[in-house]
Amino acid sequence: MARCGAALLVAALSILAAVRAHADPTLYHGLGFTASLPAGIAVKKSELVDFDTYEFQREGDGRVLLGAYAGNAPAFPQSIPSDANEGIKRIHGLRATSYRWTDTAGRFHAQLLIELAPASEPRFPQFLHYWYHDLSGPDAALADGIVESTIGVPQ
Repeated sequence: MARCGAALLVAALSILAAVRAHADPTLYHGLGFTASLPAGIAVKKSELVDFDTYEFQREGDGRVLLGAYAGNAPAFPQSIPSDANEGIKRIHGLRATSYRWTDTAGRFHAQLLIELAPASEPRFPQFLHYWYHDLSGPDAALADGIVESTIGVPQ
């Protein structure tokens, strides 16, 4: 009987540890997506009638590093220079189209459209559009880390 009780206690503690691991406070849960936030990054969310927007900003100085739109009618791409690098890849199984460029001052810019579900599986939201502009290399890497951490969440 004591062995059975000890085994149950060990199992319960294992389950509790697993639940705590998934309740990571650095995860941000948006409309149809989840992303990891580096330390010192806060999110300002604006809820509109048929979409939400997000600003990922540094807590210290309030500088917005990354913007995002979650909805079904993204304005993508916008104002892309002809020399931008276009790419298509998968982020955690989600199709992502990106445009990236560096301006003459060496500042980084990007626009990415993530399809949260295939067109054959309509849902809301269908798309997540990320963008950043005029960032230094370290800030662009921080923004890219948030984008690369994105996973879709069924609605």
